[in-house]
Amino acid sequence: MKHLISLLFVSFGILCPLCVAQKATAAAAVPAPKTEAPARKTTVSIQGDDIHINGKPTYEGRSWNGHRIEGLLFNNRVVNAAFDDLNPETVTRWAYPDKKKWDPERNVNEFIAAMPEMKAHGVLGITLNFQGGSPEGYSKGQPWENHPFNSDGTLRPAFTDRMKRVLDEADRLGMVPIVGYFYFGQSGRLKTDENCIRATDALTKWLLDGGWKNVPVEINNESNPGYRPEILRPARVHELIARVRDTKSADGRRLLVGTSFPVKVMPTAEVVRASDFILLHGNGFPEAKALLDKAAATRALAPEHKIPLIINEDDHNDFADSDGRLQTCTAAHISWGWFDWRRNDEPFEEGYQSMPTHWVFSSKRKREFHSKVAEITASKAPTASIGSDIREGDWLITTQEVIKGRTQKVNGNIIIRDGGKLTLEDATLEVLGKFSREHQIKLEDNGTLVTKRAILGGSENKGGAPVHTVILLHGGSWEAEDTTIQYSYGVNCAYDKPSRFHAVRLHAGPRPDAVIVSGQADVTLIDSDFPLAISVYAKNGGKARLDLPVKTPITRTFDSSNLPGVKYKLTLERFTVPDHWFVFVFDINQDRPPLDLEFGDCPKFLASLLGHNIQSQLTLSSDLATPVKYGNLTMSRAVKANTLCNSAAPPSTSTTTPISISKMCTSVAR
Repeated sequence: MKHLISLLFVSFGILCPLCVAQKATAAAAVPAPKTEAPARKTTVSIQGDDIHINGKPTYEGRSWNGHRIEGLLFNNRVVNAAFDDLNPETVTRWAYPDKKKWDPERNVNEFIAAMPEMKAHGVLGITLNFQGGSPEGYSKGQPWENHPFNSDGTLRPAFTDRMKRVLDEADRLGMVPIVGYFYFGQSGRLKTDENCIRATDALTKWLLDGGWKNVPVEINNESNPGYRPEILRPARVHELIARVRDTKSADGRRLLVGTSFPVKVMPTAEVVRASDFILLHGNGFPEAKALLDKAAATRALAPEHKIPLIINEDDHNDFADSDGRLQTCTAAHISWGWFDWRRNDEPFEEGYQSMPTHWVFSSKRKREFHSKVAEITASKAPTASIGSDIREGDWLITTQEVIKGRTQKVNGNIIIRDGGKLTLEDATLEVLGKFSREHQIKLEDNGTLVTKRAILGGSENKGGAPVHTVILLHGGSWEAEDTTIQYSYGVNCAYDKPSRFHAVRLHAGPRPDAVIVSGQADVTLIDSDFPLAISVYAKNGGKARLDLPVKTPITRTFDSSNLPGVKYKLTLERFTVPDHWFVFVFDINQDRPPLDLEFGDCPKFLASLLGHNIQSQLTLSSDLATPVKYGNLTMSRAVKANTLCNSAAPPSTSTTTPISISKMCTSVAR
């Protein structure tokens, strides 16, 4: 029966006994054991009420409107940078709008990618917390479990691993991460003072062993009379401050330490005298003067102890007002930090504490805050680079161009030609447009793209709809390191030209599509987590077995030795396909030699069959229980094997493996 199919899409269901005194004092602190700490780049110290980085005051020599700026620490409250929720009943609340699920790795990776732009605009401080903060901005009940401790106060490695990556990047950038140990919405899970002391000791040891010299400690967020355990309350929290202060590493290092207080609670004199700095919050003050009055009263508790006073949480957005919080505190030589949360009915782009978070400068108030800090601190990054640095028209690159520490938006095609080289370092590149695929990023013959700690791809329009770009390797070369791809219709390798794409730690941002390997490409992907498409060519027939596992790191090579008709080489090292593979089969023709593809360890993949002059009956299958025959192609289930490599050799067992084809697409031309 003559059967001509044109762009036919068929969808299927997806298968798929510690003795501790009740009142711990500094004398009871246990020194950290001797360990070799990693070499670090950034050191934070305090001279009087000034913050110093690597021996020099912050914003050295800078004055603004007649006020001394050096020694201040403008900061962003980003306490949920390493957030996760271990409660299965609440984790769905934090689902990303594009993927419809929560992903703690995406959250921390996207935050790390956004850190350079914050630094470039004068924000030297970030407020973190091991127990985060309310992922709703403000919450009464907090049933979610963002808790880095086991029940006895020992540490959970997944939480410390995410925090380590943030602290490492802060050290590299020369930033100051103020790291909180406890948050009142989660600290009650520790239940007892003893567990809280164990947790304090464990985190202090972990930070000292990590060698960071730029990490001041905030014992707890907003110490207040209702805190649990009781040792975190204002009357006793100085005990933990002293415990951290008096614990030293093998080389004599100690951590700078203090704690924060909410609007209605005054610090105690014991806390002020024990601390290296004081943290106040300004959210509920009706006007800036009331906040300044509390700051003055706090300093008066121990006037002989001159230390920095830092506002590390204030949700007022009056950045441009001369009597607003930011400018008033700056004039009083008080460091000011902004707390941004997503209000009801606001879009994903708003809020730095609400989960999930869009960490780029994606809203008007984010841009306004960073613009003002850039102005006050005389940041080298121009204000225009925040959300308004838009290049109109096609950008043809034939020489060397560098985008560093800022965001560049292009409303047009980006074309890199022979001799041209575009470098993105600590930067974001967004392609704008009225509709998806309107513009592309194209690397032509010998054009070069280099990305380091970068985000690139399409964008979202004003209504929040995605505008995808296309990334095309058409004879060019791309070297990527710590790079996130967003809003794309794939990284496409040209069929008729040799192209090169080598990436280390490639990550998927919102709607990234896949790396599509075909033609004469040389692709290497290392320590990455990204969707992937491989191509097979049916023109000359042949036989191959495909094992395509998901959600597990694999190391292997795909080339002509194990895939019929290919001229490319795909090298994977510890590479993870997060959900499903794409398999493209080209040049199917009923008059060609037979091509037999056996699918083994393939929990889920999408098949695209592209043929020419097909006159045959096509039977579709979602699990290959019955082989699919189409022109000279036969797709069937392989029997189970003990190896995950590609092999044409028949396995020794007759048991078949589970297969799930999430979708099959066919296209025929006459």
